[in-house]
Amino acid sequence: MLAFNQAAFIAGGSFTQINHNVESAGFKLLQQSVADGAFHNSSERFDPPKCYEKTRIAVLQRILDWVFRKDKDTRDAFIMWLYGPAGAGKSAIMQTIAEQLDTSHHLVVSFFFARNHPTRGHADWLIATIAYQLALILPPEFRQNLVRAVEHDPLMFSKTIDVQFAELIAKPLEHLIMSGFSTNYPYLIIIDGLDECKNTQIQSKIIDLAFKIHHTAQHLPLLFLVASRPELEISSSFELRYSSPVLCRLALDDGYRPNEDIRCYLDAEFEQVKKTHRFRSTIPENWPPPDAVNIVVEKSSGQFIYAATVVKYVTSIRSRPTDCLEKILGLRPLGKDTPFAELDSLYTHILSGVEDLETVLLAISIVALQPSEFHDVVHFFDNARATWHIETLLSLEYGSAHILFQDLKSLISITGRSYSEHVEDIHILHSSFLDFLFDKSRCLTVLKGGTIAVITRMWPSPEVVQFTQDQMNAFESYIMTHLSEYFSNPDLFFILIMNVAPAYLTRVLTPSKSSHNHSRISLSHTATRMDNERLVMDRDWPIFDDNDAQLIYRRAIFQFLSDPERAGQYTLTGTKYAESAYYALILAAGREPHKIFHGKIFLNTVPYTLWTSEFGKNHIAARLVQTATLALPYLLEKSGRSEQLIDLGRKATFGTNVDFAPEYSREVRAARKAIKKYLGRMEG
Repeated sequence: MLAFNQAAFIAGGSFTQINHNVESAGFKLLQQSVADGAFHNSSERFDPPKCYEKTRIAVLQRILDWVFRKDKDTRDAFIMWLYGPAGAGKSAIMQTIAEQLDTSHHLVVSFFFARNHPTRGHADWLIATIAYQLALILPPEFRQNLVRAVEHDPLMFSKTIDVQFAELIAKPLEHLIMSGFSTNYPYLIIIDGLDECKNTQIQSKIIDLAFKIHHTAQHLPLLFLVASRPELEISSSFELRYSSPVLCRLALDDGYRPNEDIRCYLDAEFEQVKKTHRFRSTIPENWPPPDAVNIVVEKSSGQFIYAATVVKYVTSIRSRPTDCLEKILGLRPLGKDTPFAELDSLYTHILSGVEDLETVLLAISIVALQPSEFHDVVHFFDNARATWHIETLLSLEYGSAHILFQDLKSLISITGRSYSEHVEDIHILHSSFLDFLFDKSRCLTVLKGGTIAVITRMWPSPEVVQFTQDQMNAFESYIMTHLSEYFSNPDLFFILIMNVAPAYLTRVLTPSKSSHNHSRISLSHTATRMDNERLVMDRDWPIFDDNDAQLIYRRAIFQFLSDPERAGQYTLTGTKYAESAYYALILAAGREPHKIFHGKIFLNTVPYTLWTSEFGKNHIAARLVQTATLALPYLLEKSGRSEQLIDLGRKATFGTNVDFAPEYSREVRAARKAIKKYLGRMEG
């Protein structure tokens, strides 16, 4: 390993040590502006986090293959951005890479940022620190020109980062290349925790300077490995070069199977505790229970920081490991212990950078809370993760969810659904983040001059309850304005029942893999034509982009209509179901079903002429019969006593008046069985 008071000249694959007995005044000035605590092997960072043995193997190999130009997909890239959520283990990976390369005598320059640190928490010392390390591993010409620049302007280190970069790195590199120096041996500059650099604009500037070095020293294999959370400014800076061949991005996500690595790490650490802890005699042979390890792995959510925090607490020599683990699992009161202090500090820091914290916390509560905890106040929250739902409830413009969560990319992601490109869901990446928010003792912290109103599972905020109640009142007021027309018109009432009935929707709208799927009844299509975009398929509350959202909206209507206290005279009673069943039975048993719909809604407003022109008269007749037949079992099961329904049920025959496709024979049998069952129930 090379000492820091020496310079190294590379000739081929060998090292030539050049000693400097007397340091120049310029080099001494440089040393005074170096953040030596930012080195990967600094004593200030003693025992830094690194990858546990036999973990992160695939990620580490991917990076090393890039460094040594073995990966054909990344060999043209000179900058690699390693990014992932908070606590994913990025710093441990960077430390491990630095140590492995250093141990094998490869040339490494490093700067490990640390939030709020006097020399590592900002970029004031960055350029000098990198320039100093480059002076130790590059030929003497670089160091000589570097020293000359400092001696020419002793106040160089008070200049902007751009000026420092140009004078201390770019120009010395240019002179070195002009002297004829070249090598194929890789030089790696590691910058870890860029997101912890204080100024977000400087974060972007550092990325710009890394690309400038490439243009300055294209003939040198000078590589940059940058690790950070995917914060807005950093992501945007890299996004500008997304298609650049000199940049490769490495996402630290579930593709590298972090849970397996976390389990391996926990098993090894717990086994070591059983062998070496001062209270090892109190630890049972079968400790820890498998369920305990599973819980910690699950709580980690693929992020090493939670597992590392647990291990640090459990391995403390001040307490029995068994007691500590039980406290972590909530089986024993914490007392005055604060096992998650480090984790809480991280979450508090991230939240401190959020612009509209109140709205963000409200949105998170909607995503996280279960409907049962708000009872009927949140019937409409079944699709709580969808961005459109959050935007609707919070009266935000379309697309605002991305802006709302833009400062929380390391904790929250927004991704599209695999089956719908128009719908995006909000995902909370750390389950431990929710534990933090739901624990008043951990997160009642003053941020931006105000106290966070914490939303917990057991004691929801009164403000949130009032907010959701206001939203539900607006929703109920909206549908009440249309119900009188639906309940007075048999055509519309039948369509309403068919579109909000859960059992029926599940049966009819679930896609089928069979070859006759195209002949299934499409109630979305039917309702749109029949309803003329009023209640069942309304586009204003909320704006629907897919069938999933439509189903949730209809379910909200159904829950409302099933609650007598909310719906009043519009409650779906047995009598109303019987009226709809009677209507369906007439439709299914009619000799000319296309004439059954006698109201103006069907004959004049929209559907009949459109349907007959689109499908043909006979085909639409068959579709109407199929719709009614499929509906009968559900409607009859809900129906109360109706003399006209009983009378028609005794007389009606159906299933022969219109040609049914063979695949509907089961539905016909089910309808006949339902009629028989209903009659038996009424006559018994």
